Amino acid sequence: MKASISLEGLLQFILSFSLSASNKRWLGERLIEETEKETEAKDSEFTGKKEVLSGIGAGMR
Repeated sequence: MKASISLEGLLQFILSFSLSASNKRWLGERLIEETEKETEAKDSEFTGKKEVLSGIGAGMR
């Protein structure tokens, strides 16, 4: 079964739990860590592609 939920709906779902301020902070920090990892991975992938293209360009000269 496939389900979809809006980010606003997800936020409301999370807020419906009785989480302490420290639990909310913990959850937020984990989400931020995940986005940083994804951003680093994409940046690394982009840099790798740039290096390959530079090498190809240098070989054509």
